[in-house]
Amino acid sequence: MRNLSRKWSNVFVLGNVIFPIIVGGFIYIAWRKDTLLVFSWLRYLGLGSFIFSFRAYLLSFYEYLPRFVLYCLPDGLWVYSLTFFMGWLWNSCSKLAFLFWASIGLVLGVGGEVGQLFGMVQGYFDFYDLLAYILAAILAIFIVKRHTFAARLWRGDAKKKEAENSCINKQENSISEGS
Repeated sequence: MRNLSRKWSNVFVLGNVIFPIIVGGFIYIAWRKDTLLVFSWLRYLGLGSFIFSFRAYLLSFYEYLPRFVLYCLPDGLWVYSLTFFMGWLWNSCSKLAFLFWASIGLVLGVGGEVGQLFGMVQGYFDFYDLLAYILAAILAIFIVKRHTFAARLWRGDAKKKEAENSCINKQENSISEGS
């Protein structure tokens, strides 16, 4: 039973790390400018004609997609992915270590956006990109913490800790009442 829950846990983690990157990459490849670096990589791999046929097919959907989906969501997804991965990796460490490593994606995203604002990084500053980064990081941290708590609960660790804490609290209360 433990191996089965560990496999599902690994699938859950990989899904929260790989899937956002795939979705963000799909949006980039389908609807962003073909002058981006990724397109030269795809041409180098011999996928250029396939990708450009694919893009031509999807072009009709472009006008129906909100600007946020086209321009902010892909960046928010990579921040989510990195934050989730680092949070999952460092979750069992101290709170300070967890927050430091889990915030790397947010710091990189916000730093790049601020760099755009001051002309140090190529691109255009967008407030909604900042919003996407912040929401993505918060969501990733929330899911990591919730998943960790649920996994402990599944194993019974959380119940033990709650029982121990309630016993300690009861002992402290009885000691303070006695004095």
